[in-house]
Amino acid sequence: MLATPLLRLLEKQELTGYDIKKIFEDEIGEFWRSNHSQIYPELRKLEEQKLISFRLEIVGSKLEKKYYTLMDDGKAKLNEWIFVPT
Repeated sequence: MLATPLLRLLEKQELTGYDIKKIFEDEIGEFWRSNHSQIYPELRKLEEQKLISFRLEIVGSKLEKKYYTLMDDGKAKLNEWIFVPT
């Protein structure tokens, strides 16, 4: 389940999809593999579930960057996954 590591990353700081992709490649790739085609749809799902939100920033004249952040419901869901036995 990709949602858990995404929420965990966003718990620490606001990140773009590109930032998340780089973290997977550079830092947690040994433990968890994910690629561009998996990350962005999962971010969209988490946003639809109101677990994360984003702010849009325009870079240059056209480039839009979405900065994702964890919402209160996302924090609660993350705590549920961490603390509730499976």
